[in-house]
This record gives sequence, structure tokens and C-alpha cells, in this order.
Amino acid sequence: MALPGNGARTVNSLLSEISLHLVEPIVISSLSAGVSPGLQTVAVANTNAMYVGAMLVCDTGAATEVITLTAVGANSITAVFANPHPLHAPLSGATFPVQQTTDPIYTQAEMIGYVARAQNEFLEAVPCIFALFSQDALAGYVIQSLPETAIELNRVAASAMGTPITSLVRTGGVVTATFASDHGLVAGNTFWVQSPTDSSFAGVFKVDTAPPLTPDILTYEQEGVDASTTGGRAVTWVRLYELTQEELAMANRQWQSMPIVMPSAFFEDRVGLYRFGLDGRVSVTVPLELLCSIRDSQTLTLLDHFLIPDMLVHGVKYRALAFAFEKDGSWQDPQRAAYCNERFKRIVMATQRFLNGMGMNAQGEG
Repeated sequence: MALPGNGARTVNSLLSEISLHLVEPIVISSLSAGVSPGLQTVAVANTNAMYVGAMLVCDTGAATEVITLTAVGANSITAVFANPHPLHAPLSGATFPVQQTTDPIYTQAEMIGYVARAQNEFLEAVPCIFALFSQDALAGYVIQSLPETAIELNRVAASAMGTPITSLVRTGGVVTATFASDHGLVAGNTFWVQSPTDSSFAGVFKVDTAPPLTPDILTYEQEGVDASTTGGRAVTWVRLYELTQEELAMANRQWQSMPIVMPSAFFEDRVGLYRFGLDGRVSVTVPLELLCSIRDSQTLTLLDHFLIPDMLVHGVKYRALAFAFEKDGSWQDPQRAAYCNERFKRIVMATQRFLNGMGMNAQGEG
């Protein structure tokens, strides 16, 4: 999964619901003996809906893992276990077992793919999860790439400062920062400590002292235990205006070939998918901060949570069911597919109305 999920629902729990809608049995069993890590054959309460190659969720809590069955006996299974598990540790999973030994109607990998695609379609219809990304603008280029999980670009900020940090030392609530070169900041300036080795030092701070005789050192206040770290850099963000290429051309017809030190605007029109543009060719590497609505990974596992909140996961369920009913074959059911798609659309519409009522439209703008 691309990012940590929200809520308690997992892919396995949702697939179990989907399996029951498709009238396919699910695995509800447990270990009849404790098991150690490694390739093990262990007795189980029952082997209903189990087959060679099926993935199951074993145990709960910190020991939870996904196992893949390499053999299934009358009352036993064989698999490679990464963790030890006690007697009666639960086994569960939506395995979609119908016709697995001959011509399976559905496979686990297929259904997990449907769920991943359904969640991303929901997020594209209702961009409601956002993330900040930091990247460097490529020197000599107007067009820049978006992060691979971005759906819509909402804001862009740039920094004329990207000074590497040599060390950060926090003592008594005061941090002494040493930089690899002159930082150019004075008392009262605000800056951001980005990506230090110890993440407790990250954040936005106001310069307390910046002695002119030591231009590579400054101090600022930060609550926290005494500690030290290295790495990262200091940046000062300035928000860029959003314009179109037409507006830029009206101001300066040669803008695309103009070298600039610091961008002042960005644009998204006519640049292709997952890309955006700056108002000139930056002559040096410039740190950028992007605020984007995001989608989740295209690949999920049974233990993954969802990026969207639990209250919206039933929308993912209906869209995934629509994919299953639309599949070519003997179980194709256009009427149920249409019903599930309609339910998905209604949940999308209800979510958009909710966000509008909270002061955010579907594009994520306040």
C-alpha cells in the first residue's frame, strides 16, 4: 500500500463481504496446534474453502500475517510461516474457491485488483485525501513531473533556499543549527527544517539568533528532549500563482525559453498526465512543495487498510462487485452490475455533498 490507511477495515474483511455477495464460501477456521516459523504442516479446525495457492490471514495483533497454502490435507495445511502462532490462532480469508481446481470463476489476485481499482476510482471521483510532496524542479526544464500517486495538483510552493544541514543540536528547548554554507537568514525569519535524520527536528521555526560572524549557524526554540541529528535541509516556501500558458504568453511571448532563478507561477493546461509546468526554465535546482489529492497504490494485500475512511468503504465494495458482475463468462450479470454501479454513483454523490457542506468542493479547494 502506498500510504498508511485510515480506519479498521482491511482488504480481507471487505473481500469476505464481497465473497458472500457472490455466494462463495469464505475461510473461517483456526489452528489446532501451535506453529513455529518456517515451512510447517499444522492441523486445523477445518479446511473448508481452502486449496493449494490460497492466501489466508493467520492470527491477530502484532503476529498477524498472510500465508500461502502449499498443501491441503483432510484436516491440515502446509505453508511457510514468518511468525510463531499459538493454539487456536484464527485463520480467515476470502479465497473464492468455486472451480479453483479446474476453471476458477474468480481468483484472489483478481478480486484484490478490483478492490484497488475501485478505491482509486472513488478517489478520482471525490478527491478527498491529500498529501504534501517535496521534490526539486529540474534545472533547464519548464515541464515537471507530478508524484505517481497524485490525482490533482492544488498548490505549489517554491524555495529560493535549499541549504543542506550539517547538524542540529537541541539543548534545553533551544536548537543550534549548523549549515553546510551561509544560510542567509536573520532573526525573525521563518524557515522549514525538512527531512532531518531524526524526524523530531522537522517543522517550521522562527529564527531566534543569527550571529553575523558565524553565517552558517543560527538558533531557534523547539520543545523536546535533548538530542542531536544530522541531514536534511532548510527551506523557505513562497506560494506560486496558478496561470495558463496563454496568460504567460500574453505577458512575455518568449517565456518558455527564458531562464529564471526562482519561479513565480505554475500551470497545468496542455502538459499531459502527471505533469505540470513552471513559468520558465529554472537555471538551478529549486526545491518545490506540492499539495496534491492522491490515490492509493494499484497493488494491495489482504492486510492493507484503506486510504478512505471506513464509512466510505461500502462504495468501494459496490464498484468492485460491479467489476465482478461485468466480467465475461457464465456469471456475467449486467443487471446486478448496473445496480452496483448505481449504488457506487450515489455514494460518490453523497460524499461530494457532504464535502460541499463542510466547505470543501470535490476538487478539494476550501
